[in-house]
Amino acid sequence: MRPLIFLLATLSLAAQQPARFLPEQACALCHTRIPNAGGSWRDDAGWVGPSHLWKNSMMAHAAQDPYWRAKIAFETALAPSEARAIEDKCLRCHAPIDQYPKRIAGTQLALAGLTSLGREGVSCTVCHQIEARGLGRAESFTGSFTLGTDDRIYGPFADPFTMPMLHHTGFTATEAGHIRQAALCGSCHTVITHPRGGGADFVEQAPFLEWLASEYPQKGSTCQSCHMPALDSAQYIAHRPPGGAFPPTSPRSPFARHLFAGGNALVPAVLGNVEMESRARQQLGRALKLDVTARREKGVAIVDVVVTNLTGHKLPTAFPSRQMWIHLQARDNTGKVVFESGGLDPASGAFAGGPEPVVFEAVYSDAQGRATVSLLEAARYRKDTRIPPAGFRASRLAEAGLRGFDIAPVAVPANIDLQPGMAIASFRVTSSAPLELEAEALFRTIQPSHELPAFPIPAKLRQPVSLARATTTLR
Repeated sequence: MRPLIFLLATLSLAAQQPARFLPEQACALCHTRIPNAGGSWRDDAGWVGPSHLWKNSMMAHAAQDPYWRAKIAFETALAPSEARAIEDKCLRCHAPIDQYPKRIAGTQLALAGLTSLGREGVSCTVCHQIEARGLGRAESFTGSFTLGTDDRIYGPFADPFTMPMLHHTGFTATEAGHIRQAALCGSCHTVITHPRGGGADFVEQAPFLEWLASEYPQKGSTCQSCHMPALDSAQYIAHRPPGGAFPPTSPRSPFARHLFAGGNALVPAVLGNVEMESRARQQLGRALKLDVTARREKGVAIVDVVVTNLTGHKLPTAFPSRQMWIHLQARDNTGKVVFESGGLDPASGAFAGGPEPVVFEAVYSDAQGRATVSLLEAARYRKDTRIPPAGFRASRLAEAGLRGFDIAPVAVPANIDLQPGMAIASFRVTSSAPLELEAEALFRTIQPSHELPAFPIPAKLRQPVSLARATTTLR
């Protein structure tokens, strides 16, 4: 049972005029204690309520993410006179509850100005008030979504039972198909920056555009399909505050779980959030398929590692600190390693000696062509070897009315064959002896070049995440 003081505090919202935003606990009153299929309303094990699952997501921690805060400090130190504008732009997506009213008023928000509501990150009354207007178009990108003004909470189901929400919060539950669409997510998961010193706008992060250029829209698979996976069976979407279903309601399907798991396993580990870290690792484990084949040519073993991208965007995607690579080892019949590529120096995290590793990553350059890790200085891609999603064709963006957004691969080395949905990485091992070959796809959220003094990574968390392994024998 919830403490009585919590119930009284939340129920008192009914006596207030509806605010544009409410604390998550107001939604939790009826959207927490929902059991998984076969579970009990009185048993907190296996709850799948939206509020319950959201709490252990990076969405809930968006405004508290310590690496994000360190990155803001890094960027504002480069341009102190632009600090307020930099913080305000980042807060559009990381703390929209506080920033949105400022944007509408034509003013800016400083990081120090966050309220307790703003620190809830991307919470219920943000996403569920976003209007369909402009979604999927350039005007909605970089957190430029529009919120409704008529006290409606949008959901995916027809004929919602409106009384409980209206009574407790003043909002009216309303069916809206756009809540299921990838374009809703795309408003914050497409980030366009303006390079310092001028120049063309730069596509700094583009998971939504990468998805749009893939085959997944035609297949009906959206961001929500993977990041909010549905239960196998129907379930009630809300419960009475004391527990149990509202009598007039019935189970709904598909019931989307508000997991919001992505590829960031490091920050949850730093925060000590075991559940959030576990979700991220499970999500990473579903990201790709790995295969390895080998043949001989004139005393040289030609090893091909095939990485199949199972996600709906580039792999890895989003923030450019993320890096994936192939760790390949060849052993002789005594077990001795006779070839290795992609090994790490345990102290520095840098790649160890040996052949140049096969790395899938995005590297920015500034207007002068110099490599940079600053989001403000980034003007173009110096390198983009990330694996495109299946069916990827950059021209699909223009066909969708989005011209001028360049997301094609850049500077792909000769030993990587980058194709829609896969990459074939080739290695040459000089050996005529029998070989045992093991390939491993490794991933890290923050590579060494993106580490920040304000966010020291504990030594125990420096190990990369293993996404998949594959082995073969060459006689």
